[in-house]
Amino acid sequence: MFEYVELSESEKIMATLTVSSKGQIVLPAGVRRRLGLGAGAKMEIKDGKLVIEKEGKIKKLVKACEQITFSGRRGVAQGQDVTYITERCVMKLTPDGIVVTEIAPGVSLQENIIDQSEFPLIISPKLKVMDTKFFRDKKMGSALHG
Repeated sequence: MFEYVELSESEKIMATLTVSSKGQIVLPAGVRRRLGLGAGAKMEIKDGKLVIEKEGKIKKLVKACEQITFSGRRGVAQGQDVTYITERCVMKLTPDGIVVTEIAPGVSLQENIIDQSEFPLIISPKLKVMDTKFFRDKKMGSALHG
């Protein structure tokens, strides 16, 4: 698959992109260097906790996106439940903003979530820690029922 990354109105980079075994898009090292992108966040799961050793250079919660494939604001206006689940936390979109409802065990709410957002987040007064079974290297006992 070929894609391009826009740098400015006059410069574009053409690169071959691949998808990793974890479903992440992999940019070639030369493209990452040219765009000034180092490696992303360094993290691991250890003893039932998410350990973030180093933050990435790019924030994931940004004020504006170039392309929108799903409008959470529209979903909420239509009465849909809009929940975002990441490795760090669970967030719910409300008419008042994005509310952090759960955080991963081992994660710092301030350093690893709030400081990584370009906009203010609302912290639920009932903030919970995510179940540690999601952060262990063994089966969780889940089953599909059809």
